[in-house]
Amino acid sequence: MVVVGSGTIGRLLTRVIKAAGATTLIVADIDNNKLEMAKKFGATHAVNSREQEVEAFVRGLTDGR
Repeated sequence: MVVVGSGTIGRLLTRVIKAAGATTLIVADIDNNKLEMAKKFGATHAVNSREQEVEAFVRGLTDGR
């Protein structure tokens, strides 16, 4: 699962998705501090969309899916 944005709603979604059993949970944002917080809320991976292309990052983690 990919969550774009790790503000209040994004963090809530991260917690809900993690609780639902997601094993790979990627959060994308432009703020590194928010990305660190997303990891505390259950994200398994975080990507700064200003530093990396999100689609390429996700494809790299999911064998091209």
